[in-house]
Amino acid sequence: MKRIRPAFTLIELLVVIAIIALLISVLLPALGEARRTARLVKCFTAMKQQGVASHTYAAEFKEKLWSYTWQHNTLTNQNNFTTTYPDLQSPTSDMTAADMQMADIVRRRSDRLVSETPPILILFPYLRYSHLVLQDYLSQTLPDPMVACPEDRDRIAWGRDPRGYDTGLYTPNLGIGGGDNWRHPYSSSYWVTISVFDNNPRNMRAYPATYNSLFIPFGSKFAGRKLGDVAFPSAKVYMYEQLGRHYKKRVDWTTFFGFPSAKCVVQMFDNSVQVRASRDANLGCDPNTLAAPPASGWIPYNPPPDGSTPDPVNPAGVMSQVYYQYTRGGLRGVDFGGHEVPGPSY
Repeated sequence: MKRIRPAFTLIELLVVIAIIALLISVLLPALGEARRTARLVKCFTAMKQQGVASHTYAAEFKEKLWSYTWQHNTLTNQNNFTTTYPDLQSPTSDMTAADMQMADIVRRRSDRLVSETPPILILFPYLRYSHLVLQDYLSQTLPDPMVACPEDRDRIAWGRDPRGYDTGLYTPNLGIGGGDNWRHPYSSSYWVTISVFDNNPRNMRAYPATYNSLFIPFGSKFAGRKLGDVAFPSAKVYMYEQLGRHYKKRVDWTTFFGFPSAKCVVQMFDNSVQVRASRDANLGCDPNTLAAPPASGWIPYNPPPDGSTPDPVNPAGVMSQVYYQYTRGGLRGVDFGGHEVPGPSY
């Protein structure tokens, strides 16, 4: 008698495959959301660590907020710093002194050679590179992934292999080989607000040229702000994502913080870290006149030169708001949770 082995029928196999496909379709979005949440938590942690270090720095240095401290007195031709690198010993202004301090930090905290890191005497390092002062204080090896948002994949790749970036191994590349382009792997996804380092009187304050640069009036001086100058620490932004990367519909879309549709991770002066929608922030002001910006905004915006593109809601060529980058009242102002504070000073 011939024995028949038990087996699945074709219909049964198809049913099983259909069930598995259904389960995968249900689970994959949940797994994707879990990964996104994990990256967001990592971003929160990185900002929190920088916030703790900021307060420690202030406690050690008479409440000073961390910032570039090298200065040059053009009247007496005297500097307030010393360095072992001959090419970093003769700045002509406070701005070139800050550029030289940036090069000094990278040389001491990384394995880059002097020939690979010439001082960048046309840079304003207080925006995308101000974190280097804090990393120097923490004795960190550079580049350190703590300053790159987990969603900022390009910047993370550059930081893993700065010399590879120099030779064009990674795209986007903002300039291959030598010169000033060594700086990009040492940049940060996070910026500090302008009032952290700018305490100039009116008509001497830095103001926006584009989404990524400032006009610096002749004679402006920076640094020296104090933590004690902050009037509403739980309502005033200290550090923020320049681009909202965590909440987006496509991997190559980013939303500039200056657009109402942006949702960015921000750190407040009380060291709390939050995700805040820009539309919920006060509009900010012109730092020299304290006038509110027009409804259409006043920072010219174009796609960032790091490979990402703005989402269709906020296309290139439109004007964005200033929000917490230029808070009315400066360190004594309010960004979230209350009305703007005009204040007698910026």
